[in-house]
Amino acid sequence: MPPGLLPNFFQAARFRDAAILQACLESGIGVNVQDSYGDTALHYLFAVGCFCNNCVGNLTNCLEILLRHKANPNVENMKGQVPLDLVIENFVPIEFAKLLVDNGARVVYESHQFSSIGLIRFDCRD
Repeated sequence: MPPGLLPNFFQAARFRDAAILQACLESGIGVNVQDSYGDTALHYLFAVGCFCNNCVGNLTNCLEILLRHKANPNVENMKGQVPLDLVIENFVPIEFAKLLVDNGARVVYESHQFSSIGLIRFDCRD
């Protein structure tokens, strides 16, 4: 892998540049590679951004590329966040949550109310 390619990969995801993202993957970067904080390209894709029609189109293209390369939507970063958490936290349009779930993202709800059995965790997928 050429030096400097990994930061370009994450920046391509952050700025939703499908051409650079694809080029990085074709150059041998693993689709689920993590940065020093445990973030993957999927985390970067949903971390921030605009949701105008043009930007949503770019986001869609990048997500399709990552999913086509078998990106794992269940990789946790060092904060314990998966990409779906960022979709919800950053008010990303709901169709992206559905795409992640359709591609294997686990939907988990945790209640921080304690009972005699401790933290209650509900897993909505089989």
